[in-house]
Amino acid sequence: LLLLFSDQQGQDIKDTKGKEKLRKDALKALQGVMKQIVDDESIEDLYFTSYFVE
Repeated sequence: LLLLFSDQQGQDIKDTKGKEKLRKDALKALQGVMKQIVDDESIEDLYFTSYFVE
């Protein structure tokens, strides 16, 4: 997740479409890790309550 988040540009997550793409990408990354660890994607969805862009 750190690599995924650090690759983002502020302009990329400025609008709803960009935030939704980031959410979906993060969900896929987490599901991939869970699949490797426990052979189950386990995570159904991912929600962010706020964004901090530096």
